[in-house]
Amino acid sequence: MAVSDYQDAQAVYNRALVIDPQSSLLYVAGGDLATALGSDQRAAADYASALALPGAQVASVLAHECHAEVLQHNYSHALTDCASAAQLSSSGSGAYDDLAEANLSLGNLSAALKAIDQAISTFIGNVGPYAQPAGVDGFGLANLYAARGWIEIQQGAQQQAVVDFNTALSSLPSSAPDTRARIKAYIETAKKD
Repeated sequence: MAVSDYQDAQAVYNRALVIDPQSSLLYVAGGDLATALGSDQRAAADYASALALPGAQVASVLAHECHAEVLQHNYSHALTDCASAAQLSSSGSGAYDDLAEANLSLGNLSAALKAIDQAISTFIGNVGPYAQPAGVDGFGLANLYAARGWIEIQQGAQQQAVVDFNTALSSLPSSAPDTRARIKAYIETAKKD
């Protein structure tokens, strides 16, 4: 069954909860749906419900919750939840990516750089260069390197940023012309600063 819009998704979610009200993964999906609908309180309630159920996959629930908090600009909560999600998971590159974004948004550049470094290391160690992480930067390793480049620019390390942007280019699959053009523009910006 294809879900064509949020109203359909909400109906499917409500029906699934009737069928299996003890599934923490359903509550995680509900939290993600509530986040997409802009219902921050509902999302928080669904994630809390997911965590309260026996057998909850805590790392996964916290990873979804921290991602929602970053999208909602709730950075102070994201710091705690993203750090916990990253530490509880051996493949938490998305949580580290979100942690970097939360730190960056709060002006903690050193902590943001440390978190994005960890996102890159974890990503390389667990899923390879072309897989899609769960964090805010998406589209594999290339955008994680680009994110690190932007943090470095804010720290005044333009030369290192250019190195990371070039590494991002080399990490792209061949069928990514739009992303390739965007990263080339980043390089030009870094060289001008």
